[in-house]
Amino acid sequence: MSMKNYDEHKIAKGERIKSLRERLGLTLKVFSEPLSVGLGTVNNYEHGIASPSEAVLRQLETIYMMNRNWFETGEGEMILSPEPVVEYNNSDHEEDNEFVKPVTRYEFEQFSSLRPDQKKMLAVWENLDCEQRIALMAWAKLFTKG
Repeated sequence: MSMKNYDEHKIAKGERIKSLRERLGLTLKVFSEPLSVGLGTVNNYEHGIASPSEAVLRQLETIYMMNRNWFETGEGEMILSPEPVVEYNNSDHEEDNEFVKPVTRYEFEQFSSLRPDQKKMLAVWENLDCEQRIALMAWAKLFTKG
């Protein structure tokens, strides 16, 4: 890939991040808060000056439900909901069973060793829409600071 094509590719991905943020109706400040990077870094992404790390891309997928294929290629839906592919339920208590929802295969493989209370939180998170996830992240930041 020539330097020119690389730059164009980086700029296109930056424009996609900006499109995602604008579609969600978020300012740079609000958009960057739940991510592991600052406002200036997100601004650099949007202008094609820097590229997000794999960790940031995973956060964009998890927090904002960004479709990775759309980010990489510009094809497909911008925002996707997690698609359940595995139902995981190992609780013997009926009251716990209502909280355990279908999870993606990745979640099942990565989080199968979590405690029951952590699994409940994951199930709640899975059912939140993007706006609710942002609000919960903002609340959690305030709660943990004070």
